[in-house]
Amino acid sequence: MDTYAIPIVNGVLPRPDGGVLQGVFLDSFFANMLVKTGVGNDIFLFPLSSDDKSLYPVGVLVRIEDMWVDKVPQGSDATALFARVIGRERCKARKFSLSNEGLFALDIEKIDIYELRSLGYPII
Repeated sequence: MDTYAIPIVNGVLPRPDGGVLQGVFLDSFFANMLVKTGVGNDIFLFPLSSDDKSLYPVGVLVRIEDMWVDKVPQGSDATALFARVIGRERCKARKFSLSNEGLFALDIEKIDIYELRSLGYPII
């Protein structure tokens, strides 16, 4: 499966078993990807590490529950896209592809962190 992918700067991802997360998307590149995907569809969220030059391939496949445009907090007149997503499952992307249309996670597969943990891999 291939889908749009959005790096999350603060690293906070929803729990994969139905955890809900709400956030604001200030960058129009990623906000446009969210809008193109649409409410009710899936998108891949993954943590962004400022220390690493490569993209971390493990994240959470989420379903977009709602989107709206609203004023950015702190008294500004600026607006941004807000979204609420619900976690579905932990996944790993085999690779990423960047184009003018967006960032894509390619060949997404479900992963079992409990199995990985039993094999000795560190799990955050």
